[in-house]
Amino acid sequence: MRVAPKSIRTRLSLWSGCAVLVILLIYATGTYVFVRESSYRTLVERLMEDFERAESHLESAGNSGIQWRLDSQHERIASAGDHYRWYVVWGRHGKLLLDHWPAAARPEYKLITTSSLRSFESMELPGWGVMGLLSGQYQVGALPVTICVARSEAGLRRELRELLFILLIGLPFAVGLAFLFGMFLAKRALAPVGRMAEQAKTITAARLQERLPVDNPMDELGSLALVFNETLARLDDSFQEMRRFTADASHELRTPLSALRSVGEVGLAGNRSEAGYREVIGSMPEEVERLSRLIESLLTLARADSQTVQARNVSVSLTELVSEVRAFLQALAEEKKQSILLDADGDFLVIADRAVLRQAIVNLLHNAIKYSPAGSTIRMRLLQDEQETILELADEGPGIRQEHIERIFDRFYRVDPARSCADGGTGLGLAITRWAVEFNGGRVEVESPAGKDIGSDVGRGSLFRIRFPRKDQSS
Repeated sequence: MRVAPKSIRTRLSLWSGCAVLVILLIYATGTYVFVRESSYRTLVERLMEDFERAESHLESAGNSGIQWRLDSQHERIASAGDHYRWYVVWGRHGKLLLDHWPAAARPEYKLITTSSLRSFESMELPGWGVMGLLSGQYQVGALPVTICVARSEAGLRRELRELLFILLIGLPFAVGLAFLFGMFLAKRALAPVGRMAEQAKTITAARLQERLPVDNPMDELGSLALVFNETLARLDDSFQEMRRFTADASHELRTPLSALRSVGEVGLAGNRSEAGYREVIGSMPEEVERLSRLIESLLTLARADSQTVQARNVSVSLTELVSEVRAFLQALAEEKKQSILLDADGDFLVIADRAVLRQAIVNLLHNAIKYSPAGSTIRMRLLQDEQETILELADEGPGIRQEHIERIFDRFYRVDPARSCADGGTGLGLAITRWAVEFNGGRVEVESPAGKDIGSDVGRGSLFRIRFPRKDQSS
């Protein structure tokens, strides 16, 4: 099993050390090969000079012999200090004609072989170590000879051994320094991670407003911290919304339950006639209905949050659907002597889940009827541009101040809490409307004061606008 260090800092240090080791091995190998080849190339060049020198110093001595040329223009090749060069000259059939070797000892010349013209080879000579030999053929007068020049490779090989020793000895130190330097760099680079980890330990559900430190927002760790902070902000908003939702739901559920409890306590207090009990219990269905609507709305939003609602998208005639909703709520509007006008020039089609979209339109029109004064007019209009199909709904109610417009689609949010509670509202209608519209690929907008273009009085009322992609654009 492969065991890896748990610490990222250690892993980074090991990786950097291994990388440096590989790089240094490649560098050391390249350096050694380069120096070795360069040294041997220099050796061969010097042997070539020796060979040419030997050629220039040979002359015929008669009787099939040769000798070193001795005149005023040339030095004697076998000078007393010439201890690092060796010359051997053979005649026919391997006959030794001339040689120059240090006097201490002479090698057995039979060990020196020639293979071709001007060929180089290294050879181990007993008592002399490894020699570099360069041999070739030459013509002295009419006498063909073979010249072999030699130089000792002892110095060259010693320098190569010293170079190899230095490289091998320096390699572990370099790798060790790279590892320590990698540890230092990794510690410096990962220090923000440690600070973020320490800060993250302090963040709980009750302290989601805390944020991770961001040392440098331009680098990768800073970007990661910013992403985490954005996630924490979204979680904080979700938790706050959930707390508000829970508190508001508890309050809304407590109101009808308290009313039912009060009715029950009143009914149980004392003896009453049948007519008296009917009068007491008569208010209970209204509270039960309100409680049922609230629970149904909460279940709808719960399904929306869990994303378990499956869309059943079909081609829907928006003109037909709006007319149906208008007829459905017409009786409620007539109780307040209100009129609902629909302006629809043609049949407007959208792709949507008909039941969900109907719920959104019902909620908007019901709100308009509820908040518009008696005898007012509610106007609905369908229109279409190049990109969208639009449903506008304008009422003549009190309107919505600008500070409330951004929040009216929040759950349990009420512009006038006292009035909404008195009207039996739950504060969830517009939240459901926004979900239903967005669920069908649209968006909902609100303006107030509104309605200049469709006849409302300036400074009064609200205009809700639902936009859907045109059917030919969405298909």
